[in-house]
Amino acid sequence: MQRIATRCKTAKDETSLVTKKARKEVEKSCDEAKHCYSLPSTGGDYECVEFGNGYSVNLPSRSCACRKCDLSGIPCRHAVSVIRENGLEVEDFISDYYLTSKWQGLYMNGLSPVNGPKFWKKSGGDRIEAPPYKRPPGRPKGKARIKGVNESPKKNVTKVD
Repeated sequence: MQRIATRCKTAKDETSLVTKKARKEVEKSCDEAKHCYSLPSTGGDYECVEFGNGYSVNLPSRSCACRKCDLSGIPCRHAVSVIRENGLEVEDFISDYYLTSKWQGLYMNGLSPVNGPKFWKKSGGDRIEAPPYKRPPGRPKGKARIKGVNESPKKNVTKVD
């Protein structure tokens, strides 16, 4: 309950459009996008070339061949390169799950405190008991074995005859 209250306060103090984690990932992708350039195609498709490798990027569906956009909801370096070359804002392509408003709404209600057993209503029903103990199959663990006649009772004890 205390952890949720702390996160609620942190979410209320957030002023940007997207969460801190999403901003960090986008900044990282923006730094890595310096090595990419894109080639346009039709239907919102682009080919982003990075170090000689081509990646298919579709802006309307927010997908890339590297699958990072599809899995995380945050544009990868290839998508960032295409978005920037088209003069669009990268933040517009971040999934709605990373919006600060969603984050604030998640923790808005929080958890209500619960009264102790003193304040519980008596149901009048039978008392719930634990199920009967059932011995598990197999040899019981932890029991010492019976030692043979020629075995010494203690370890590291040597007899000289």
